[in-house]
Amino acid sequence: MIEDPDAPLRRPVIHLALAGIPPNLTGFDEGDLTSGGRFGHGTGSRGNKGYAGPRPIPGHGPHRYVFQLYALATPLSVPRNAGARSIIAAADGKVLARGRLTGLYER
Repeated sequence: MIEDPDAPLRRPVIHLALAGIPPNLTGFDEGDLTSGGRFGHGTGSRGNKGYAGPRPIPGHGPHRYVFQLYALATPLSVPRNAGARSIIAAADGKVLARGRLTGLYER
């Protein structure tokens, strides 16, 4: 999942939610994070699929982009076009470990 908690909204903007990443994957190929990639893409906060990069409001200051990866005990059973919130809810109780990376970007 990739989210921007600094957007001036009540909730963080979810830029990307993926499901079905194999546990033995060691890297992503070009295009994997786009809507036509090989993984199940959930819809983001604005109904978008796939990641198009950071786009904070010009002059709004730096935004944090939080990249999170979850190791799950069992695969999720969600439709390929499930919403990000549905993917998060389906993962509840299945998380074994989590990795997090935060980057800053400003326009």
